[in-house]
Amino acid sequence: MPIRLNHPRWHLWVLFLGTLVLCLWFGTAANSQSRVDASQWVQQGVSQYRSGSYQKAIEAWQTASQALQGEQNTSELAIVQENLARAYHQLGDISQTLKSWDQTIALYQRLKQSGEVGRILVEKAQLYSQIGQPKQAIALVCQSDSSGLCKPGSALQLARASQNQAVEAAALGSLAEAYRLTGNHEAAIATAESGLKIAQALGLKDYQAIALLSLGNSYSNLAQINYHRAESSSQRDDQIEAKRYQQIGKESDQQAITYLKRSLEILNSQNQPLVRQQVLQGLIPIYYRIGDPKSAQSTHQQAITVLQQLPESRDRVYASITLAHLLEPVQPTESFVKPRCLSKASILAEERLLNQAQQVASRIRNPRAESFALGEWGHLAECQGDFATATRLTQQARWAAEQEKDSLYLWEWQAARLLTAQNQRKAAIAMYDRTIKTLESIRGDILTSDRELQLDFRDTVEPIYRERIALGLQADKSSSKATASELGDVLKTMDSLKLAELQNYFGNDCVIKIANISEKSAIDASTTAVFSSIILEDRTAIILSLPNQAQQIAWIDTDNRTLRATVNEFRRGLERFYDDYDSKPAQQLYDWVIRPFASSIANSKVTTLVFVQDGILRSVPMAALHDGQQFLIQKYAVVTTPSLAFTEASAPSTRPLRALILGLTQGATIAGRTFQPLPYVTQEIQNVERLIPESKPLLDQSFTRARLQKELTQESYPILHIATHGEFSSDPENSFLITGDRQKLTLNQLDVLIRSTVRQNEPLELLTLTACQSAAGDERAALGLAGIAIQAGAKSALASLWFINDAATAKLSSQFYQGLRSHLSKTEALRAAQRSLLESDSQYSHPAYWAAFVLVGNWN
Repeated sequence: MPIRLNHPRWHLWVLFLGTLVLCLWFGTAANSQSRVDASQWVQQGVSQYRSGSYQKAIEAWQTASQALQGEQNTSELAIVQENLARAYHQLGDISQTLKSWDQTIALYQRLKQSGEVGRILVEKAQLYSQIGQPKQAIALVCQSDSSGLCKPGSALQLARASQNQAVEAAALGSLAEAYRLTGNHEAAIATAESGLKIAQALGLKDYQAIALLSLGNSYSNLAQINYHRAESSSQRDDQIEAKRYQQIGKESDQQAITYLKRSLEILNSQNQPLVRQQVLQGLIPIYYRIGDPKSAQSTHQQAITVLQQLPESRDRVYASITLAHLLEPVQPTESFVKPRCLSKASILAEERLLNQAQQVASRIRNPRAESFALGEWGHLAECQGDFATATRLTQQARWAAEQEKDSLYLWEWQAARLLTAQNQRKAAIAMYDRTIKTLESIRGDILTSDRELQLDFRDTVEPIYRERIALGLQADKSSSKATASELGDVLKTMDSLKLAELQNYFGNDCVIKIANISEKSAIDASTTAVFSSIILEDRTAIILSLPNQAQQIAWIDTDNRTLRATVNEFRRGLERFYDDYDSKPAQQLYDWVIRPFASSIANSKVTTLVFVQDGILRSVPMAALHDGQQFLIQKYAVVTTPSLAFTEASAPSTRPLRALILGLTQGATIAGRTFQPLPYVTQEIQNVERLIPESKPLLDQSFTRARLQKELTQESYPILHIATHGEFSSDPENSFLITGDRQKLTLNQLDVLIRSTVRQNEPLELLTLTACQSAAGDERAALGLAGIAIQAGAKSALASLWFINDAATAKLSSQFYQGLRSHLSKTEALRAAQRSLLESDSQYSHPAYWAAFVLVGNWN
């Protein structure tokens, strides 16, 4: 897990260190020579620790531990193990730290001191949060049971059982931080506030300062999330929504400043330079975001002063690197992990901080911290065009990170960029492939353990894949002919990127069955053509795979911004059912995507077009493309999929049609938003029930999450049809369906529910979602739609891109299921239903009524 240099961490260990050891050892009479010797070694270790000599402290405490092994001094030995854990932590030796914590817990359990066990579990949880595993931290502090209470043996339960409010406050603080790192900011804030109240009641100033720091960080994160939402809204030309999110972001930033300043006020009377450093570092980017560079620079100077007060440790190394990044203004949505170059005016100060970081990391013998210091220093040389120095420092960073793959991929990526800059294309491609291999060995942890990284995905992960893809396509920019191996490697890399995107979007391991089929093998001896799009900065590649033919490539010679504008115009035009339809945007997209291959397709026996889309093109309902005379759906069946590698192109199921049908007819207000009633849902459900015998309807109050789970547990349903309001958002937590009891059912919750109930040998054949919508131009929302079938464990999904007239929806869904009853494939059934509205019903012939529906996944 790459360290998040811009987000302060919790360090509650200072509240327990030193005085406890001295009180015990010098407040108890020594009764054996071994205890006298151990006492002396313990005192020596304390002195070495306080001076920052952590390795010498470890050696002294190890000697003390050995002296105690033959004595019945379990309590004294437990304290020695505690301090060993803290010293190992300062050196960055995570495995030894965890081992020492486990030994400490075992000793306290032997002593039956449950309160002490709870305290150590809190510290162990903090370590898990620091290394990017907050879910592990949550499990240690408060793994909830079915009633929502902390399970026996968890830190919070032990603290409360022993009535130790100080440990309870620390546990709540650790839990709040873990919630923050998983992106559950509402729970993080509520938990931190609970811990703060206890700390205030006990008069624990240190705890109060740390709780306020946590609250400040949580509101700062919320601000960044809303700035990202504003940016996404702006990209799709929704300026009203963009301003709303901007305002929410500013308010969150102001709240963050308030909490962080309150923390500083308390720290004025405390000797806590590390916590002070973290508070100051948290304030600097906020001041930049709200347009107050003077306060940012003043705070930066204060942080530099406090930095010198920190002992030589891993914390000082990372603080130095963070301050180097904060020498210049940070944009509201900018990630510190993204490589960026500072101006010449800041180079000397940056070099000084990075040099200091490298020297400290070297002296404390922390390879991981040193890899970051050397790597950042190498990037500084890269920015200056000094490729020889940059290459040397980057190589040293790679050597230092050999045992820590979570940082190794960063420096391999840097090495690949340096090779590209020096026009060593072949070597650069090899290094990018090596980087991706390293990244994929830890990808699950990076993309799912820290929800904050969702905001940084496009900075920390996606560029690696796209830069590799751009190099692979570089030779083909002026040609429509590409070697099979080159295109094969490019498409394979795109598949890897799409898996990473889906894992990142859904924020879990996104269990996906990889079909391991190529573009060509998926369509051989079939009537299917596959279009794959790859969006680069200055142009877009369209790759066509036809049965038994070599792949072809064509280029859309327009930049990303123009492509986005054209797609948005197309989508908005489709949705305006009250205007006469203007087919020009649809013709433009047809000319870009289909026309270069029109003759090849016409000369083949293709009847189905499968689109594996990239970026903004995911939001395009391809059925509505227009060649100037007719829509694409009038010539071909159309389906979309995130990747053929995730799609099981199997034959139609022979299982009898049977559906669980759920619907909401009534209006609802969710999170301040009002959703209008859907009166035609009753008719829609009746039509599906009539067309699919032995189906079961659950309408309005009968449609609840619990009832859905019960039905799926008791019976096997090949089809799950849900007719209710729903949204696909750039934020997966805001991608949801509305149940009959007016509750949100998020896509992640739906996924968990289906996977936990559907029988493995009887998978869900089809998930149908009507009355749903995703905003035009929101490609992350479209990603959620594209991945819904995969995420929910269904072979296929039928869903709407925007909300349409529910009478038209009822009619289209009826026609669709009629097609399935007539043994049409899913894509042919959808095509027949769409053409029925387009060609046979003048009331619903506008594409706004029929083009919204897209089939995702298996098309048979």
